[in-house]
Amino acid sequence: MCDRVLADLGDSVDAVMLDLHGAMVAEGADDAEGALLEAIRARRPGIPIAVALDFHATISRQTVENADVITGYRSFPHTDMHETGQRAATTLPAWLNDGPRPVMVFEWLPMLPATALCTPAGGAMKPVMDRTIAAEAGGEVLNALVFGSFPLSDVPQAGACVITVARDAGAAADVAQERAAMLWDAREGFVLPPQDFGAVIRQAVGLNGHPVIIGDPGNNAGSGGSADTPAVLEALLAAGVDGTLAGPVYDPESVQAMITAGTGAEVEIALGGKVDLSAAGIPSRPLRLKGRVGAITDGRSPSPGRC
Repeated sequence: MCDRVLADLGDSVDAVMLDLHGAMVAEGADDAEGALLEAIRARRPGIPIAVALDFHATISRQTVENADVITGYRSFPHTDMHETGQRAATTLPAWLNDGPRPVMVFEWLPMLPATALCTPAGGAMKPVMDRTIAAEAGGEVLNALVFGSFPLSDVPQAGACVITVARDAGAAADVAQERAAMLWDAREGFVLPPQDFGAVIRQAVGLNGHPVIIGDPGNNAGSGGSADTPAVLEALLAAGVDGTLAGPVYDPESVQAMITAGTGAEVEIALGGKVDLSAAGIPSRPLRLKGRVGAITDGRSPSPGRC
C-alpha cells in the first residue's frame, strides 16, 4: 500500500490529502496509517499533509508527528464523511498560498470509551463534541475534533484524544486541553458494565412494537472477532424469536453449499463455529439450520457514502 502511494509522490505534487480510517494494525506496525504518513514525510519532507480520519481512530504520536492537519468524523453512525474531507481540505489552501504553517496540538487520554456509549449525538460524548465543534465554527481554531478511539484494539495508542489545528499555538493548546479535561471528567459515562447474556435476550424478547438490534461487538471482525460465533442467534432461536435477521457471518463453507444448491433450494447447513477459538477458551460449535436459499449475489452493492 505504501509503495503505491509513494509512487505517485512526484515533484509536481504540491500537497497530500488522505482519507484514512486511523485504526489499522498490521504485522510489525501497531499504527499502519502512521507508518504510511512517516514514509510520505521521508519521501517529501516539506510537503503539506492533511488527513481525514474515522471517529474511532487510534491515533499515535507517529501519525501526529507526520501530518500537518488532522480531523475526523463527528458522527456515529458515520454520516459526515464528505463534510470531514471538506474540513480537512479547507485548511490547506492558505498555507499553500504562502500563509503560516498551522500548529497542531494532540491531547491523548488513558481511557477506553465503550463504543456503544461513545456517540457524539448523545450521552457523555455529546457536550464534549458540541463544545469542540463550536470552537471550530467560531474561529477559535481551524480544525478541532474529539476521537473516541477503538477500545478493542490491542495497541498502546488506543485511547480517546483531542486534536486541534490552529494558526496560533496558544489557541490550539487552550481548546485541546479544555476539551480533554471535559472528556476526562465525564469518563464514568463511557463505562459499560458487563451484562448477563440471558438477561439481554429476555429484555429483547420483551420489547414490542419496533425493531430490536442486539450488537455483538466481540464477534465483529472489525473488532478483531471471528464473525463466526452463532451464540446470539442460537439463543434467540431457543427463545422462540421469529423473524430474526443475523449477520454478517464468516462461513465460506456454508456459502458454497448454498451456491451449489441454488436459489430457492432447501438446504441444511452447519452455520459458523468453524474458527478455532480454543486459545480464548471459547468452544467452536456450529449451529445446525434448515432453510431456503433466498438469493445469491456477487456480494457487491452500491454505497450511499455512509457507514
